[in-house]
Amino acid sequence: MVEEDMRSVNSQSTEHLVYSMTPREDTPYTPYEVDRLKRHLKFHFMTPCQKFKARKRKPWKLIVQILKIIIVTTQVFVFGMQRGNFVDFEQKTRLSLQHLLFKGWEPSYETMPYPAAIGRYALYKTTEIVDHLNYAMTNFNLTEKLAIGAYGFTEDQAGLRSKTATLTLVKFQVGEIFPNNVTYNLNPNLDKVSLTFNATKLENGTEVYDFQQVLRNNGQELSVNKLHSMELNFSLYGIHLKQGTNKVNVEPDCLLIKGKIKYDNSKHNGQMTVFMEIELVSKTCNDGSIFEEDTELETIALILLDSVVVLLCFLSTVTCARSMKRSVILYRKSRVFFKKHYGYKCTWDDVMVFANFWYVMIVTSDILCVIGTGLKVAISHQEYKYMEYSGMLLGIATVLVWMGVIRYFEYFERYNVLVLTCKKAFPDVIRFMICAATIYIAFTICGWLVLGPYHIKFQTIFASSECLFSLVNGDDMFVTFSVIDDKAPTAIWIFSRVYLYVFISLFIYFVLNVFISVIIDTYEVVKQHYIDGSPKTVVENFIDSCPDDPSSPLYISDMYSTRQCCSSAGCWLFFCGRRRDYTDDLTNILE
Repeated sequence: MVEEDMRSVNSQSTEHLVYSMTPREDTPYTPYEVDRLKRHLKFHFMTPCQKFKARKRKPWKLIVQILKIIIVTTQVFVFGMQRGNFVDFEQKTRLSLQHLLFKGWEPSYETMPYPAAIGRYALYKTTEIVDHLNYAMTNFNLTEKLAIGAYGFTEDQAGLRSKTATLTLVKFQVGEIFPNNVTYNLNPNLDKVSLTFNATKLENGTEVYDFQQVLRNNGQELSVNKLHSMELNFSLYGIHLKQGTNKVNVEPDCLLIKGKIKYDNSKHNGQMTVFMEIELVSKTCNDGSIFEEDTELETIALILLDSVVVLLCFLSTVTCARSMKRSVILYRKSRVFFKKHYGYKCTWDDVMVFANFWYVMIVTSDILCVIGTGLKVAISHQEYKYMEYSGMLLGIATVLVWMGVIRYFEYFERYNVLVLTCKKAFPDVIRFMICAATIYIAFTICGWLVLGPYHIKFQTIFASSECLFSLVNGDDMFVTFSVIDDKAPTAIWIFSRVYLYVFISLFIYFVLNVFISVIIDTYEVVKQHYIDGSPKTVVENFIDSCPDDPSSPLYISDMYSTRQCCSSAGCWLFFCGRRRDYTDDLTNILE
């Protein structure tokens, strides 16, 4: 009998599935228990306002999420300004040292790499290498006199001010090239030689920096054929004054500036590129008493802000975990109920009714926010190496925190249309993107392979991908056509035109329009569902069959009939504790 009923059920639409199923003759459930389960399920999927109306339950999750958005956004703004101030100081320090130590440095080298206003800073003669190193060391010795910034020399092991630098030569073990007869003798293994770049005293007592003399004193010679690269390492003390609105109202940072000038000759193409890298390491300031009051107030405010963020994230995680626990319990009860009462086995669609991925996203944002806040606290203790990681974690957490509020828009019909469109279109969009990605990757590799040597936008595989993505969005089309190297062969020039025309036509006129049509079709389907009604699962139809609206007193009666025996915090948080029922009394009341 049950098998015949199930076969008839499967042949009908799910819209009338619940009403076509008849209870089993040996069902262990009473009509009251069936109605109570309906109310439990209906209450579980109510909006916060409906839950408050039904059981006077305050929307704690919504309150926590709103508070978390406000506090986390405030924390991110404060940290963003601090991080931007520090990174700006680091970049300006590097620029000031480049102006000071690089011979022939011009402001045009500081512009964005695209569109290129000038070539890369590089050396092309052996005499330029010697002059550049001597110039850098001479000006480094005069840093305290020439530089506008607050820089000072570090101390050596004897406690004296050190104006020396360390020069590291990276050379091939054997490197002999004879262009006259087109022969060479190379050993690709590299050796590193570290030299102390000291000043040389002349006969008249003056001190000068002579790179050639330093090499001779250490038994070395300058051989560009053997030279792979060089590094000039130096260190300085610096003080970062963090400016407020009208005064310096924050304690300055005392820093050790570790500088490194790199001379790259690894390609041996006649161009030795030169660039600088710096690393800022925190140092303890000797005196900061004039900032003591302001610093103490700022420190207390930041600690309080971080503590509130961690507390709200903890509460958010607990409330979401509690809701997920309740969803699992209700699903298990419903699965057993449908199996024993109707002989129906819940499908995957029925399972997904209870799944709430918004909670997963919110918990993920809480975890990222707590970890990012912990790294932020470490930064406040002068651990600047965690700054970038903290920024990334807090940035991702902020995105997820704001997106977590979208779940509450589902309770409003007009906003829910957009949310449902994104949900229903997601599988089709993923399938479409996989197909489009194969074509996109093919064009990316082709462009990098053919146009890379002649086009600035295709020099690397990543640059090629970024260029094509910009073209899809209509950015810099004419520039992409025109910046190909004038010395490129005619065949490459013709290929570039055909390649760009085909890619732009294919992706803009075909791929993008198909992508938009996928979204529009889903949007129309969702709108039609609001008119004709959307297809529902067995569980949803079972919930809709409950005639009790949120104002019914039965919801409050159910709350007392399922009161937990334990009242501890652990039982409240994790929905544990055994329940005792007052079924007989309530049945008499209903009768």
